[in-house]
Amino acid sequence: MAALVAGALRAEIPQPPVCERLQLLIAPQQARLAGTAGPQWVEGLARHSGLQLHVRQPDDDAVVSFASGVQDLWLGSSLEMLQQTGGHPLQPPLWQEQYWLWFRAGELTDVQQLPVLSGMRGGYWPEQLEQGQLATLAVHVGLDNLRVQAGPAAALQAVLDGDIDFFMSDSETLAVIDAVNDTEALEALAQPLLVRPYYLALSNNSACKDKAVIGLLEAAIIKVQEQE
Repeated sequence: MAALVAGALRAEIPQPPVCERLQLLIAPQQARLAGTAGPQWVEGLARHSGLQLHVRQPDDDAVVSFASGVQDLWLGSSLEMLQQTGGHPLQPPLWQEQYWLWFRAGELTDVQQLPVLSGMRGGYWPEQLEQGQLATLAVHVGLDNLRVQAGPAAALQAVLDGDIDFFMSDSETLAVIDAVNDTEALEALAQPLLVRPYYLALSNNSACKDKAVIGLLEAAIIKVQEQE
């Protein structure tokens, strides 16, 4: 009888969560996570999941420490990073980047159709090279045909001057292009060249990788997105 009572008492005692504190890395060089945006994401995820998320500053060993499970979460992981580290992408993606090709207005016979880029001169700026965006273009045009520009505004002007035929922009630079392109001298393809998702990734070797934690974090992602 005493054993039964003791067992019943133990069953009524709430069990602590599998992981009360997770180590989180914020992806470096992610424009959407710069400034206060990254901490705001962390705060929202922690609040809605009920988990403690401890932010660690990325260093030269960040990829190795995440892949090995020393760091549990990677905020803003690209598909390339997932492949490199074997991380588990939590759904839905945090956001998606759309990459557009811009040409001088009237140069395209059909904005619905991707032209053959192999014989054209493209432009890019240093940040695109640093962030690995040129891998997208490399599928369609040789890198030898790409010319470096100071930035999106300079690339736009180079197209108008005839120095290059096109350039690619992501969602973050559309506002810059719209501000300069007030005469609609440029036009983009009707569809983005590529759509790339970015995730909150959980290390496959994390001690906190279980269905309960994944469920809490995925529900929190949706809550944060609904409040944006």
